[in-house]
Amino acid sequence: MDWFERFTASLAAGIFLNYILVPLIMSTALGGMIRLAFGKLKDRKQQIAFGATSFVLFLLLIFSVGTRSPRPQLSGGIQSVMAGNAGQDERNTIAVLALNVVNTGSMQTIVKNWRVSARSNGRIYDAVFPTMPDNFVFNNIPSTVPGQPEAVTFHKVDSLLEKSLTPIQTGAMLPGILFVMFQNVDPAVFKTGVDYLVTYEDVLSHQYSMEIKSSGSFGAIGLTPGVKMEATCRVPPGGLPKLGNDITSSIKPADSQAVSR
Repeated sequence: MDWFERFTASLAAGIFLNYILVPLIMSTALGGMIRLAFGKLKDRKQQIAFGATSFVLFLLLIFSVGTRSPRPQLSGGIQSVMAGNAGQDERNTIAVLALNVVNTGSMQTIVKNWRVSARSNGRIYDAVFPTMPDNFVFNNIPSTVPGQPEAVTFHKVDSLLEKSLTPIQTGAMLPGILFVMFQNVDPAVFKTGVDYLVTYEDVLSHQYSMEIKSSGSFGAIGLTPGVKMEATCRVPPGGLPKLGNDITSSIKPADSQAVSR
């Protein structure tokens, strides 16, 4: 029986089983069901023609399914962008983009070759990726709505340059931030409104993109799920709200025996 085991493990056996025997069995079974159900294909030539056609169709179907290789399929969206000068440096502009990437494909993938650019007044500015500090704070944020934070802190642990090197599983979402610098670009450029474009690639070098339009003015700042952001707000006049008897609880009341102790 050694020859039989060697044959079943060989390439010829795989071709015979997958591309000859299986289509033949399926086409014969389908022809038999049609004859039984509808009384068709009574003529011998019709049976032969139907069997040959079914065999070819099943062969093409199995071949197309069998040769379809798994691949990732990414999609993403930019949730927010904050931009401002880098401390006392008026020549460069720092921007932090909070975004997420979703893998809807059939295989896991890393994300590589991140690129960020901004378009303003017909000009395109390409960003670079400087070394991000452990914590980066945007200070002196203009107060445009009640309760607007005065400062927002981002953390290096959320940088997608590192996080996206861990494969994103099928059906999973990867949130994070991109910390970029626009060299020799005055922050005033970004106050007139810009279009941000982010491009990236999967492990097979298929390219994707996402973009967002910015008006250049601060709106309400929201926290992005999955991204560690810390907002510092001014204490309102009169201090923080006092907790009163309107606080409710879902904790189960202790029994009398527990209370007596």
